[in-house]
Amino acid sequence: MPQVFRVLSEITLTCQQLLLPTEVSSVTLNLLTSVTECKADAHHYYNAQQRTIYLKSPQQGTCGYLHLRSVESMTQIQPKQIGAKSVDHCNDRNNGVWYPDNLTPRMAWTGGRHTWHHLGDEINPFLVPEEVVISTFTEKLCKDDTALQWALRGPWENHSDLARGNLAYASQHNKPSWMSKDNYLAFCGFRDFPHRQLRNLAACFSDGLLPLEYNTVQCLIHQSLFQLGSLLVDAEGNITMGWKRDIFMGTFLDSMLPILDHVTSDFKESPQNSNAATFVAEICNFFSEFDESFKSFSRSLASSLLTWAKAIHKDTMHAFGHDLLSLRCRQCVLLYQSIQCLSTGEMSTHDCKHVIEMLVMAQNVCLENASKETLDIVERLQFHCWRNIAQCLSAMQQAVLEDTGILTYAIQGILQGLMDNVQDGLQWTRIPTDDGESTCFQARADDGNVFALNFLTGIVLVNGLPPRSLPVEVLEHPLYERVFGRTNFEVVVTNGELFKVLRRVNGMLYEFFLSAEGDLYVAEIDMDGHRFELLDGRLEHGDATVTKNLPIRLRMMHSHWICRSQGIVLLRGIPFDSTEIFFFLELDKDNWGSDVRARCKCVPIHLQSEDWKDLLHRSSEMNCLVLHSSALTEILHKFEEPRYIHFTQDAVDHREVTIDMPRLSLSFVSNSAGFLRCQELADLHLASNQQLDSTLYGFSQYLVLEHPKTRETSLVLIDGRVRRNKLYMTSMCFSNQFDANLSWTRLNVHRRFHRLQADTLCSRLRLASLHLGTACKIPEKMTNMTGDESALLLLRQCWSSRPFSKEESDAIEDTWDLCKGVFPSVSLVCIDLLQNSEQVSFLYKRSHNISSEVEDIPGD
Repeated sequence: MPQVFRVLSEITLTCQQLLLPTEVSSVTLNLLTSVTECKADAHHYYNAQQRTIYLKSPQQGTCGYLHLRSVESMTQIQPKQIGAKSVDHCNDRNNGVWYPDNLTPRMAWTGGRHTWHHLGDEINPFLVPEEVVISTFTEKLCKDDTALQWALRGPWENHSDLARGNLAYASQHNKPSWMSKDNYLAFCGFRDFPHRQLRNLAACFSDGLLPLEYNTVQCLIHQSLFQLGSLLVDAEGNITMGWKRDIFMGTFLDSMLPILDHVTSDFKESPQNSNAATFVAEICNFFSEFDESFKSFSRSLASSLLTWAKAIHKDTMHAFGHDLLSLRCRQCVLLYQSIQCLSTGEMSTHDCKHVIEMLVMAQNVCLENASKETLDIVERLQFHCWRNIAQCLSAMQQAVLEDTGILTYAIQGILQGLMDNVQDGLQWTRIPTDDGESTCFQARADDGNVFALNFLTGIVLVNGLPPRSLPVEVLEHPLYERVFGRTNFEVVVTNGELFKVLRRVNGMLYEFFLSAEGDLYVAEIDMDGHRFELLDGRLEHGDATVTKNLPIRLRMMHSHWICRSQGIVLLRGIPFDSTEIFFFLELDKDNWGSDVRARCKCVPIHLQSEDWKDLLHRSSEMNCLVLHSSALTEILHKFEEPRYIHFTQDAVDHREVTIDMPRLSLSFVSNSAGFLRCQELADLHLASNQQLDSTLYGFSQYLVLEHPKTRETSLVLIDGRVRRNKLYMTSMCFSNQFDANLSWTRLNVHRRFHRLQADTLCSRLRLASLHLGTACKIPEKMTNMTGDESALLLLRQCWSSRPFSKEESDAIEDTWDLCKGVFPSVSLVCIDLLQNSEQVSFLYKRSHNISSEVEDIPGD
C-alpha cells in the first residue's frame, strides 16, 4: 500500500472514530464490527509461504493499524494443489506458482495510535449509529440533574418527537429545588426549535427566566451556542450556520446589545454572583466574534471581578486561620474568573496586559495549608484559564515583545516592597530556549535583585526564589506575636536572610531579619521612605534603653517605633496596623549612648490620628511627661501606686502640672492658687487633710476633696471588693495589673447631718461593707452609731424591684462575709436582699448568677 495513501487513510478513519464515545458499549461495538470471513492480512499470507527447510526465519512485516485484507476467504479461493507433483513435469517457469492477485482487496481498521481507540480486532467507524454520535456530543449534566438531560437533546434533522412539547409540563415533579416553575419551563423549552434558540436566549436574559449561576443552565446555553447545527451553502458557495441565521440576517445583534448591557450592569454590582458574571462575559465574547461592541461588556465584568479581588486582599490582612484561607481562596477564584472574562475571543494589547497582571496575582496568592476541596476548585479554574490563554498565546507574545513594560506592570502589584526603588522600569530580556519561543523573561534592578516571570503561568521568581510566607522562627518570636499577632505576610528573601513583604499594608512596607542570637529586627517604611525600627519597650537593654525611664503603662501598652534619621520614637497601639500616636519621644541625636536624653510629648486626643511629621512641627504646643517625686507622691500612694501615676508639664505655663491616673481616668491640675483641681469633678480640689478622723476608722484608701468656697467635702474611693486581713485591717481589693481599667465612686458628706451618703445603689452597698469592715463597739463621731448599725441602715435602703447586678451582688456578699458570726441582724438582711433579687429575676427574662451559698439558705 503506498505510504501516502496509508497516511491519508489513517487520518480519515481516525477522524471518523473521534465521533465515538470514549467508552463504547457492547451493543455499539457489535454494530461497528464488520461481518467477514477473511481475518488474515495479505502480508501474513505471503510471509507464511516463505517457510522452507532452507529459510528457518521467514521475513515478517507489519502494516500498522491499517490492514489490507480480502473480501473472499483464503481457504475458499486458494487451490488445493499448485503445479505438478514432480519436477519432471515442470516444463514452464510458471508451473507451481499461484498468483492471488485476482482476490478482491479491502481495507481493515483496528484502531488508531492511542490505546483508547483499540476496541477489538476489526471495526468500521463509518457504521457508528447517529444516536451514538448525538449522545456523545451532548453535554452530560451532573448526577443530581440527570432528570433534565433530555432537555439538552437538540432538534436534529430527520428527528421529530411529537411529545417533546408536553414533556416540560408532564415532568414538573423532576423540577430541581433551585428552579421555579417559570425557570423549569423556560429551561425545558429552550431547544425545542433549532432556529429559535438565539431568540430564546435573548428572551431569557431580558426577562430573567434562567438562573445563570448554576452549571446546569450554563451547560444548556453552551450546548445551544457552540453547536454548529445544519450548514447551508448559498449559490456562491459560502457556508453559513442555519441555526444561527439570526446573527447574519436581521437585527438580532442590535437587539441583543441593550439586553446584555442591562444584564452586565446587574452582575457588576453583585460579587456573590461572580460565577454568573463570568458566564455572561463568555456569552458577550461569543457575540463579539460577530460584533466587536460586545467585547466592552466582558471587559467591564472583568474589571469588576478584579476590583472585588483587590478588596478581598485588604480583608486578608485582618483575618486568621480558616477565615484567611477562605478569603484567599475567594480572591484566587475571582482573579481566575476575571481572566476567563478576557481570555476568550479577540484580545487587544490592553486585554493582554490585564490578563498577565491577573495571572501573576492569582498564581502568587498564598494557599498554604488549604484543603483539598479548595485546591481542586482553584486548579479547575486554573486549567480553564490556561486552556483559553493557550488559544491566544500568539497575541500575548506579540503584545509583550512590543512593550515589555507590561511585565513590569504585572509584578508591581505583588512586589511593591521591591519595586518602589525602580524609577525607570526594568529592561526585560527573553530567556533563551532551543526553539526560541520561551514565555520566560528576566530583568535585573539597580539594587541587584533579579526578577524572572513566566507570563503564561504567572510564576514570579526573585533572585531565583518564589514568594513565600514568613518562617516559623519569625512567626513564633515573642516580639512578632506581640505586635503582629497571627498575621502572616507574603514575603521575598533578599540578601539571603532579609524578608521583605510583597505589598504595602496600610501604605507601609515591612522588613524582617532574625539574627543568629535570636533577636528579631523589624522595620516599617512609609510612603516617603522613612524607616522606623520596632523596639521592644519591655526590655531595658540594647536600643530599648531610650524607653526604660518611661512609666510602665507606656512601656507595656504601646509599641515603640524609632526613626534614627529624625531622632523620634513613636508610641502607638500594640497592633502594627494601629496608626494612632499617643506619645512620641524627641531624642538628642548628638548622644546615642546608654544615657540618651529624650523628651516625651503627650499627643492630645484630637491630634492622635495626624501624621507624625505634623505632630513633630507642633511639638511645642504639647504637654511634656516629666519625672516627679515629692510629698505629694507619698500622699497619692495610699490611693494609687506611684508607677501608675503620670505627671505632665504644661507646654505654655511650666509651673502647671497635671497629675494623671490613667487606670482610673482621674486627673488633677495644679492652679495658681496652689490647689490641685480635679478635672472630672467640677469645682473640687484635694483637701489639705486627706484622712477623716470621725468615720471609717483604720481605712485610708480614698481621696478627700472639698469645694474651695462652700467647704463641702467628698470622698473618692476605688471600686473593689472589701476584705479584712489577718490583722483585722480593712482594705479595698482591686486589680494590680498595669492595663486594668478601674472605676471609682464618689461619696458626699451631708452638709447638715455630716454623714457619708451615696447616690447609687452600688455605692450604697459598698459603703455598707466599709462601715461593717471598720466597725467597733465605740460609735463613730460622724454618725453616733456603730459600724454595724450604719451598715444595717444603709442595707435597708437598698430594696429593689429588679435583680441586682454583678457588682451589687458582690458588695452584698462582701458585707455578708464580714458579718458572719458577729452581726446576725446584718446577715439576715443580706440574705433577704439576695433572695428577693432571685425571686424577681424572672420578670427581666435573664438569669443572674447568685452565689451558691444563697441556694443553700435554709427555709427557717
